[in-house]
Amino acid sequence: MRKTAKIPRIIQIIEVKRFKVHCVFNNGEYRVVNFEELFTTDPFITDPFLRQLTDPVLFSGLELKNGTLVWPQLTKKIKLSNGMEFDTL
Repeated sequence: MRKTAKIPRIIQIIEVKRFKVHCVFNNGEYRVVNFEELFTTDPFITDPFLRQLTDPVLFSGLELKNGTLVWPQLTKKIKLSNGMEFDTL
């Protein structure tokens, strides 16, 4: 039988300093996630939606939802092939 890999989840945001998120994971690790390094990668350079995260004010509004970092003020409208539309976080 195949074992499933346990992916660490964020359980608490300690602090947000500019684009660095200090957080605690469910395996007890304390980490600093530096998003500024990600902002120089191709998806952030070419995608206007992702580029919005480079705004320090918008970035600082992040929240923790089910172990995942989300920006509630940043939503995207998705349109499916069957014509249905919905907003996502």
